[in-house]
Amino acid sequence: MLEKLTDTFSNIVRSISGKSKISEKNIEDAVEEIKMALLEADVNLRVVRRFVNSTIEEAKGEKVLKSVNPGQQFVKIVHDKIVSMLGDSKQDLHLKGPDTTSVILMIGLQGSGKTTASSKLAAKLKKEGRRPVLAACDLVRPAAVEQLSVLGEKIGVPVFKENSKNAVKNAEEALSYAKKNQFDTLIIDTAGRLQIDEEMMAELVKIKKSVKPDETILVADSMTGQNAVDIAKTFDEQLEISGIILTKFDSDARGGAALSLKTITGKPILFIGTGEKTEDFEPFHPDRIAGRILGMGDVVSLVEKAQETVNQEEAEKLQRKMARNEFTLEDMLLQFQQVKKMGSVQSLVEMIPGMQAQLGNRELDTSGMKKQEAIILSMTKKERQNHLIGPSRRKRIAKGSGTSVAEVNKLIKQFEKTKLAMKMQKAITVIQFKLEGQLIAKHPEYKMDNRRLLDKIDIEKSTVLLDGKEYEILDKKFPTINFDNPYELTKEEQSVIAKLRNSFINCGKLKKHIKLLLNKGGLYRVYNNNILFHGCVPMNEDGTFRKINLFGEELSGKALYDEIERCARKAFFSVNEDERRTGRDILWYLWNGPDSPLYGRDKMTTFERYFIEDESTHKEQKDVYYKLINDDEVVDRIFAEFGAKGE
Repeated sequence: MLEKLTDTFSNIVRSISGKSKISEKNIEDAVEEIKMALLEADVNLRVVRRFVNSTIEEAKGEKVLKSVNPGQQFVKIVHDKIVSMLGDSKQDLHLKGPDTTSVILMIGLQGSGKTTASSKLAAKLKKEGRRPVLAACDLVRPAAVEQLSVLGEKIGVPVFKENSKNAVKNAEEALSYAKKNQFDTLIIDTAGRLQIDEEMMAELVKIKKSVKPDETILVADSMTGQNAVDIAKTFDEQLEISGIILTKFDSDARGGAALSLKTITGKPILFIGTGEKTEDFEPFHPDRIAGRILGMGDVVSLVEKAQETVNQEEAEKLQRKMARNEFTLEDMLLQFQQVKKMGSVQSLVEMIPGMQAQLGNRELDTSGMKKQEAIILSMTKKERQNHLIGPSRRKRIAKGSGTSVAEVNKLIKQFEKTKLAMKMQKAITVIQFKLEGQLIAKHPEYKMDNRRLLDKIDIEKSTVLLDGKEYEILDKKFPTINFDNPYELTKEEQSVIAKLRNSFINCGKLKKHIKLLLNKGGLYRVYNNNILFHGCVPMNEDGTFRKINLFGEELSGKALYDEIERCARKAFFSVNEDERRTGRDILWYLWNGPDSPLYGRDKMTTFERYFIEDESTHKEQKDVYYKLINDDEVVDRIFAEFGAKGE
């Protein structure tokens, strides 16, 4: 997607963003490179001129040349200009409520992907809770009606089709059918031509006049560059389009269409098609696309894709299996399939900041993943559950998957390494529980004795006592725990911790990073009458600040923050070893303590998630602050407490 444009812009960003000083000549050279990149991307000349002139005018001002980070300021200007060129903000469809029928008229040239886009839009609306129906009104292209029927069946959306040769009549009858059967959205797929002609336009004008659509959406091909702009202008003049869907956005399109359409036509890009599959259809976010073009990635879209694809319950179940070292080849197969659902690996790489730049022009080889999936699919269910597979079976699996015995061996070896890593993760987790148990015993003022769970395990009954109730534990193997003294580290564990401690203490980069945080940062900051803090301010139900006794006196609000920060800083700056140790302990408490302003929950249920199936034990109660934060009186109280006026 826009690879060449992204490469050019990424190079410009890298060359200028790190400069502590930039001159007008630097700006002119960078803008000249941008201009050439845009022209090569087939962006409309008028759009390029506007972009270049406004960028130079703003970038040469005092705000950039005399700012603390002029390079970053220049990059921000370029980013904002690209966002403006793409359409400022995401635009939604303007549809009626569910009690009446909204009509979407899909128009465009033949070959632009109109029929496929219609089915993708229907699938998206269905997922959002609407009841769409598709209408086949493309009576010109051979098999267009059949194609829409197949796509509709695939996504579970009905398709209205008649034998009539009159597209206008079909559209009218489709609307009547949608109203009669209480469908809240009618999507009409219309006929296109290889080029714009009077006959096609006349038919579309009649359909629009007849059904009075809420949205008239032009489907345009990204690969046509500036031609897409001319096509959009012509359609808009005749039919007054409300928005645009750009298809084939995952191709090697140069980007001219996306970067020119909004500026020239004034019509927003609503969606982009990013692949062949039904789910390869995304809302168009100008700011996110601008980030991708500048090589900054698009983490928000990546997270959204993951949330859509990965079932939260299944993910937690898999996490528990991994923690208990019960991960199987069946689970590995499931992970491969989930990654495939998220789209091509190349498209995912583009969303990770800096990843595309590291790869350069190299293509990602995904054939290995496909082979591994084929190998696992060629195994029986029993073989997937137990990876100890003999030579004759490996030969059969290789034959069935179209691979070699060596590739089967390689997969099983890789899987065994994964299993070993999971064993190590469990061992590290047990060390964590032991060290935390020691800390809790040392600091009764933390009031966390209910989190010392290793001594509450009855290994013979395979249960754990949690808040006075017994729960069965899923994993019964704890080879590193001596249940007579469960919080004592073994010699091997002591050796691991000593090596880790030594690595942390002698890491120059980490020291530099911590020094920067301590010199520049804090638990909170009041800046421009705004309060910046991570987490929450511990509160009572009535909106007053909760008093907490961690240091021999009850503190709340700002005083609590100040004392915690003062104590935590002693971990690094105090010459007294006891004070340094207490400071280190407070840092741990900040991470997961029940009254920690940074954590803001009553407990961290790592043990429960790993070892107890009952999901009621996995819940972590948030501080009441999160319930009250939208109350104006509470917000004013917080501002007053920290000495900020607020607006």
